[in-house]
Amino acid sequence: MTDMIQGEKPSEEELFYKRWGWETLKENISILNDVLKLFIVVDSAILSAYLGFYGKFTIYPWIKIVLFILLIISLCSSIVGIYPFSMKVNLNKPQEIKILKLKRVKFKGQCLVIAPVTLIVGFVALLIAILIAC
Repeated sequence: MTDMIQGEKPSEEELFYKRWGWETLKENISILNDVLKLFIVVDSAILSAYLGFYGKFTIYPWIKIVLFILLIISLCSSIVGIYPFSMKVNLNKPQEIKILKLKRVKFKGQCLVIAPVTLIVGFVALLIAILIAC
């Protein structure tokens, strides 16, 4: 015969951290949205300045094109990441809601990786081009 496993009542500290974990998970999507909004503003401002001074740069033309493409990728990644998408989900099934939200957090997180990486690579390419031109 199998032995019964006895459970213990969770402590107040364990309950506190469990509640905190759930609150953090719920807040992740709004935090990711806020950060993606900031990248949209930064990318738009940098892209506008870049286009305004495009003719004044004395660097290789291919670097100008690479920088432009990287800025566009960063901006598009932020826009796509913040854009809401819909899926059919049964609101009576918490597991489906959880899966939907976790997919959304993962997707937004991926967009949040692409946006800064392309922005930084663009700035590094610009810095290298400026150093070579000097």
